[in-house]
Amino acid sequence: MTWSDRSSRRQFLGMLAVQAAAVGLLAACGGAVAATSATASASTPAPSSAPTTTAAALSSTAAASETAAASTAISSTGSASQSAATATSVAASGAISASAGTLRVAIYGTAPQIQVWTKLLSSYQQLHAGAKALLESTPSGDVFYNKVLAEAAGGTPSDVMMFETKRMPVYANQSFFLDLDGPIATSAQVHPADYFSFSWTKGQLHGKQYAISWDESPAVIFYNPDLFKQNGLNLPPTTWNAPGWDLASFLDVCQKLAKGGDKPVFAVHNSDWWVYALPYIWANGADVLNADYTKSTLTSAGTLAGFQYLYDLRWKYHVDPTPAQAKLGDTKMFDQGLLAMVPKIPDFASSARQEITHVPWEVAPYPSGSAGAWTRSPDDALTASAATRLADDAWKFIEWACGAPGQMVLIEIGRVPTRIDVAYGPYLQQTPAINWRMIVDGTQNHQGNQAVTDQWNAMDALLKSHWEDVFDKNASSPQTFADAMTGPVDALLAKATYRRIIGR
Repeated sequence: MTWSDRSSRRQFLGMLAVQAAAVGLLAACGGAVAATSATASASTPAPSSAPTTTAAALSSTAAASETAAASTAISSTGSASQSAATATSVAASGAISASAGTLRVAIYGTAPQIQVWTKLLSSYQQLHAGAKALLESTPSGDVFYNKVLAEAAGGTPSDVMMFETKRMPVYANQSFFLDLDGPIATSAQVHPADYFSFSWTKGQLHGKQYAISWDESPAVIFYNPDLFKQNGLNLPPTTWNAPGWDLASFLDVCQKLAKGGDKPVFAVHNSDWWVYALPYIWANGADVLNADYTKSTLTSAGTLAGFQYLYDLRWKYHVDPTPAQAKLGDTKMFDQGLLAMVPKIPDFASSARQEITHVPWEVAPYPSGSAGAWTRSPDDALTASAATRLADDAWKFIEWACGAPGQMVLIEIGRVPTRIDVAYGPYLQQTPAINWRMIVDGTQNHQGNQAVTDQWNAMDALLKSHWEDVFDKNASSPQTFADAMTGPVDALLAKATYRRIIGR
């Protein structure tokens, strides 16, 4: 009996019972995609010096020969890979055209990210005789999750799915995902100890492994070194928790970088998504929920101070542009020397390589507070549908993609691989020669623990819309926001039946 024969029909029926309600919930949740967070350091120590791991050096794994082949295939731009791209793409209508035995892999992302995923599937099929895989891609996370749920409700779920781990608790009691504990236990390529421990744990529900985190995206501050030098400022530090880079000194730097006039220069442009306030909140040793995720702490001193700090950068000190002042967008403002710093996840580097051509760029950590320096790190995991008829093939692909061969492709996308040897090896050797190590260190040692429950989608939508009124429109104050949101958030938490509490 194969592993797929043991996949239970009970799982499928249990999953379908909740689909209609879940689709409706996601449709109402707005446009927020990605996050993670909290307050402590990872247990796995960073290597003391830069490893010399390369694609060839990964030969110590069972997938060594595949790694080299995959690296070659992924970098290919010839007609063969272009033909494969056409073969593995899905019509814009989203119509399902996979033949029997074809593995359907559902993802979302930007056009460049989808192109890389296309190369990944092409490489997989070249390296696995007889393998057939179809890439089903959508540009938006919200569209993607609605599509995944609608197809599952209709009895035509994708076999493999890219899933944000913070969204997984919504389905914790619904038998939505395939249990991966069995195949992981016998895998020659995937071992928990090979991955960042916090990343690995985020793929678990009720103590079982339903997904493997494929990437991490710790937010860091991209900055223009020339603007610092022109204003007589020292460059930001290269490590987290460095002296002289705290919340007070960061504000001082921002005020010196910002310039008025007909063509103003702004110091920093923060996102209006409320989760980007989390690094400032965690720096104060605070969070948005209490320790057991049963009550809001939005009105606590440290949490309120974090929101207020972000608000003041824009509306009190005028170093952060309003939406009307930022119509050009971050990339163009940065490239034209009109923006000194912008907090972004690492895949911004992919855009920067191609679109920021007139000024140099580097990366720096978030400033520290009384509780240190922290970042939010959204991650994408690979999982399989509990209803897949190709469970063995689904696992085979997940195993390969989350092993060394698949993790290598993340370097091209810009995300941080969750495999420690790839993250502290080939990822550090990419170009340009910026401080890639600081990004990886953020993943491993400074990633906050986001407060996630099965009410995450609703809570996120609620806070997102109301924080935008404060941060974008100056329609009220952070205090008013916190006071108004406490009751509704508490009401959502009272309905929660699953809380993802991860110790650090």
